[in-house]
Amino acid sequence: MSKINHWMITFVFSLVFNGFASAQYFELKPAQNFGGKQQLNDYIAEEMVYPEKAMKDKTEGTVMITCIVTKDGDTKDIRVSNPASPELDAEALRIFSHLLWEPSVYRGMNLDSEAMIEIDFKIKKYLRAVKKRGYEKIKYPYEPVDTTLIVYKTGQLNKPPKPVFEKPGMRFGNFISENMVYPQAALSQEIMGTVALFFVVEPSGRVSNIKVDKSVGGGCNEEAIRLLKLMKWEPGISEDKAVRTEMILHLTFNLADYENLRYIPASNNNQF
Repeated sequence: MSKINHWMITFVFSLVFNGFASAQYFELKPAQNFGGKQQLNDYIAEEMVYPEKAMKDKTEGTVMITCIVTKDGDTKDIRVSNPASPELDAEALRIFSHLLWEPSVYRGMNLDSEAMIEIDFKIKKYLRAVKKRGYEKIKYPYEPVDTTLIVYKTGQLNKPPKPVFEKPGMRFGNFISENMVYPQAALSQEIMGTVALFFVVEPSGRVSNIKVDKSVGGGCNEEAIRLLKLMKWEPGISEDKAVRTEMILHLTFNLADYENLRYIPASNNNQF
């Protein structure tokens, strides 16, 4: 049972009385990185820098990293449980060090538990990712860069992060209006509401650790994440260094009327 946290386990106790059945469900939610597997895969594709020696030697493999995620969301006892090579292991640990974690939860209580991630190093897959993202080495719009990996709040900074738009004079509300594609499922079901996304602006200006803090159905969560990932950022600055900064995006999905299902940009609600 040492790997119980890797799986969603539901204990079902059925009680039958006078021909009627009742059930109670006790669910253990395993620890996971913010955003789960999908956001992890996306971040690996955006962040990985294939080690030069491993690329030259055509070294490939899957690195498995295990750790203990504490009830407070911290990590300890981090170890490479399935190594590939010294170079690939080091890059996997570097990527791992940027992840934030949600602890395991059972009956509403946070628990310490073991967690595991796998990072695949495949040269062809990596080269496709590089071509898609448009860069091989990580570039920083502002230097020097803080290397402590501390995630700051905006109130702790000399200068908070801000989105950068290609079009001169573009404002955030206009950007959302021009780029939002109202999800078809939300349209057909007339779903409206505000999605709240937690995320981290990295010193590179890219976003990581996206987590849905407030959910809206019908594909609105996914569309909010897509819009967030379209934006480029100036990183937060603390003591003249580019730092990691946590942010919250509130994105409102609203329809003008139920008959025409026309989208209204709610600029006053779309904010950080």
